[in-house]
Amino acid sequence: MLFTCISMAARARWQDVPDEMKAITARGWFLGRWIPTFLIIDGPIGRFMTGEDSPLKIHFGVETPVLTAAKEFLIERTFKLLRNGFAHWGFDWEVVANESFVVAYDWERDLPIAKLHQSEADAYHIVAFAIVEVLHDSMFRGR
Repeated sequence: MLFTCISMAARARWQDVPDEMKAITARGWFLGRWIPTFLIIDGPIGRFMTGEDSPLKIHFGVETPVLTAAKEFLIERTFKLLRNGFAHWGFDWEVVANESFVVAYDWERDLPIAKLHQSEADAYHIVAFAIVEVLHDSMFRGR
């Protein structure tokens, strides 16, 4: 499902719409990519990588630096704040002087907890998607 949602969002051509529609179309394009990625990280992939009962737990450390770096990325504070904002549908999109920002909110207190430029949020999405893709290709495909 993740790959399907990402592919659907990627086929949108927000650059080709009239100027007055670009902002809303781009917003939908980015959110269409980000939401499924952050949801799968908040759920099964996050638990698989970082949970106390993760089967990978015994493999983290200097022996497996890439796997360990992936886990560390998933528990990095700003990434978790953004991920939680998306997972609980607690986010907003702000435009300041032609620059777009995503604001994540604490869903229980309705307070802003992280504000990232669109390019920063997209970078988090790209890394998170890459982690899911590598796990899929190396561990889950064909099972």
